[in-house]
Amino acid sequence: SMNAYDAAWIAALSVMLVGEYNSEKIAQVLPQVAKMYFGVSGNTILDKNGDRASGDYAVWKLVKTSKGFEWKIVAMYSVATDTVTYLGGE
Repeated sequence: SMNAYDAAWIAALSVMLVGEYNSEKIAQVLPQVAKMYFGVSGNTILDKNGDRASGDYAVWKLVKTSKGFEWKIVAMYSVATDTVTYLGGE
């Protein structure tokens, strides 16, 4: 939901910068808007393909529990430190 929030703001700011709903003009300014916007999910800089250039990630694993199988976060990747922190247990 944090990524969706940031995406909505980047889109809205791009429309406001262009001053009209013109998809070609918005597409041209959107990468610059994303580069200057630091959102709740962190840096929003885009790569040459229009994908997010970097970000923090959770590593999930399907584990068997007494209630059946459940998805659990087992590690976190931090782009700021370029490290993976294992959360233990599984």
